[in-house]
Amino acid sequence: IHTELAECLVTVGKDLHQARLHYVQALELKPNYKRAQIGLVICANAYLEETQGKKMEDEFETQVATELVKYGADKVLESYKGSDMYAAVKNLMKEYTDNV
Repeated sequence: IHTELAECLVTVGKDLHQARLHYVQALELKPNYKRAQIGLVICANAYLEETQGKKMEDEFETQVATELVKYGADKVLESYKGSDMYAAVKNLMKEYTDNV
């Protein structure tokens, strides 16, 4: 349910901070859930893009989002290792991690 809540927050509410919390909670409950892993990467990256160039009162949140992109990308790659989709997923995750 946390993944679905996060997806709603990202697409409807645009509350990226709360969405990140729900993705993290989903992964605490089910660490290999690919949908939550990829969602976390996309959400944390969207947060970084949204706040880029703005004066941040809380630099800690930016650091957390950066680490979540890296963590999520690593987990996604672990999940797809050995599959036929690995090369495509690796390229996609590289696009996200190159920006952080």
